[in-house]
Amino acid sequence: MLLSVASAFAQGGTTGPLTWNISDSTLTISGNGAMPDYSPYDVNEYAPWYEYRTSIKTVVIEDGITSIGFYAFYYCIRMTSIIIPNSVVIIGNRAFDFCASLPSITIPNSVTYIGGGAFTYCRDLVSVDIPNSVTSIGDLAFYFCTSLSSITIPNSVESLGYQAFYFCTSLTSITLSGNITSIESGTFFYCTSLTSIIIPNSVRRIDYEAFSHCPHLSSVTLPDNLENIGWCAFYFCFNLTSVTNYNPVPTYIDPSVFHGVLKGDCTLKVPMNSVTNYKNAEEWKKFNIVGIEETGIVEADNRLSLHVFPNPTSGELRVTSYELQVTSIEVYDVMGRMVPPLNPPEGGKLPSFGGVGGGNISHLPNGVYFVRIQTEKGTVTRKVVKN
Repeated sequence: MLLSVASAFAQGGTTGPLTWNISDSTLTISGNGAMPDYSPYDVNEYAPWYEYRTSIKTVVIEDGITSIGFYAFYYCIRMTSIIIPNSVVIIGNRAFDFCASLPSITIPNSVTYIGGGAFTYCRDLVSVDIPNSVTSIGDLAFYFCTSLSSITIPNSVESLGYQAFYFCTSLTSITLSGNITSIESGTFFYCTSLTSIIIPNSVRRIDYEAFSHCPHLSSVTLPDNLENIGWCAFYFCFNLTSVTNYNPVPTYIDPSVFHGVLKGDCTLKVPMNSVTNYKNAEEWKKFNIVGIEETGIVEADNRLSLHVFPNPTSGELRVTSYELQVTSIEVYDVMGRMVPPLNPPEGGKLPSFGGVGGGNISHLPNGVYFVRIQTEKGTVTRKVVKN
């Protein structure tokens, strides 16, 4: 049984090591340590302010509290603002379940874990800032947040739970962490406003129904390390017209993966050397297949005498040439997107005979990049690994 004391008439009391009081529709919780976990399914485990839940409009959690308990603010349907201090490390499961009037929330950069169902049915939640301290987001974390329009999952996140954004019907923009290895089942199921998605190169598996019933999804980019795509992953994404797949080896897919997609009208872009493989692969061969350069960057002549080193590199990147003048240097990620450029020598040129130029890419995440070097004789692209 929870250590909780509250008078039937007083709007205040204690809960675990903490104290709480309600004044003018504001719930203030203070003290040091972890907030207890609660449950709305057992009268002995209610949050002590549970009977006032429909009158609470503002919640202030004071510094010193290290966690927000399970179901802490369940069904606080009129709550419109919450202050979370930098002392909080964990947001517990279902902590804000059915806080239907909460329009936004700022999560401090002390939080490392967002629990399962933490913001389920927060139907007015339009924006949430996830700090780069968060390493794990639980199952159903933003389930049925029908007003959420965009989300950025920072690279600190290594685990994203199943159905995390299920039925987020207003979600149009998603930036995924470059360190997640899988997209779990139903993660973006019925995100009916989503138009495009780029799967980061860290992802090895897309689980079943991950993007099922996303009818406005028109383009998908799949990484070269993808090993498995689960059944119905893109089921009924019937406006899908472009799939870019950087994997040189066709991954086996069940017929249900792209069920409802007009494959003959959908362009499948694959590495140039893999076109034949895809044309002979079940299901993939039904698409309109075209070959692309590995990064989508056209090269004039890759035999030109120009070298990029060290490779792999932790940051420093040098370009050498004994016969060419360099006019520009650009860096692209594996999705063909230009990233912050290197710093070439003054004027952007190397000496005609001998010399070294380059810059530093230590500010970029680890991974594969392509250095595009424009010379007076053509364009050279070199693959480098940042580690």
